[in-house]
Amino acid sequence: MSRRELSTFEQESPIPKIITLGDEVTYRVLYDAQEEAEGAVRYTDHTLLEQCRASITALHERAEPMKDYFVREVVEVGTPHAR
Repeated sequence: MSRRELSTFEQESPIPKIITLGDEVTYRVLYDAQEEAEGAVRYTDHTLLEQCRASITALHERAEPMKDYFVREVVEVGTPHAR
């Protein structure tokens, strides 16, 4: 998914960084003014967890295949060599 496509989801605010763990808990990562992680909010509401998963799935379904991304962004750069 291009940055332009992703930006359509961020009209009012940036897409939150969400972490889901199993079927029990969802975290929303919090960032400070320097955009460094400073904590997270824990959610245990099952309905919210399912909504987050559905949103994440929808984004993944629109994304380009990992293999294509890897070939373009990683393989083309090459392997760094130690000095």
